[in-house]
Amino acid sequence: MGFGLPAAMTAKLIHPDKQIVAIVGDGGLQMVLADLMTAIRYGLDITVVVLNNESLQMEKDKIDVMGTRDIGTDLTNPDFVKLAEACGWKAFRPESDTEIESVLEEALNTGNPSLVDIETAQVFFPETKQHKKQLPSLSEAVFSENKIHINESILSS
Repeated sequence: MGFGLPAAMTAKLIHPDKQIVAIVGDGGLQMVLADLMTAIRYGLDITVVVLNNESLQMEKDKIDVMGTRDIGTDLTNPDFVKLAEACGWKAFRPESDTEIESVLEEALNTGNPSLVDIETAQVFFPETKQHKKQLPSLSEAVFSENKIHINESILSS
C-alpha cells in the first residue's frame, strides 16, 4: 500500500513524454499524501485515480477469509478533491457512473497533476483466497493494549 503515487511520479521522471496514470486505493493514497506537494514541486503531469471505498478493502478481505474480527480497516478519509486542490492539483469527482469517462478525459488533458476521486462500494475482491490461512483464529489470540498476543504453543504445533 502507498506505492502508486510515488511509482507514478518516478515513472514520469524517467519517461517525461509518456502519459502516466496511477490507480490507487484511498488507504494507499493516505499513506503518501505529502507526495501531492512533491508532484507539484517537480511539475509532474500525472493523473491519480482514487478508488474511494472508505476502507482498507484487501486487508478487510484477508481478515474475513481468516474468520477473525475486522478491526482497523475502516477509514475516515479527507475530502481528496479539496485536499488535492489545496496542493495545486486539478481535482475531480464524478457524481455518477455516467460521468466517469468524461471526467477521466478532462483529468488526463489538464497539463497538470490531476486527481479523480471515484466513490466505490466495499466489494470483496475475487482474488482473495477463499480458504483459511495457517494462522491462529481470533479465539486463539488475546487482545491487550491494542496489541495482539498469540499463544506461542499455537505457532509451534
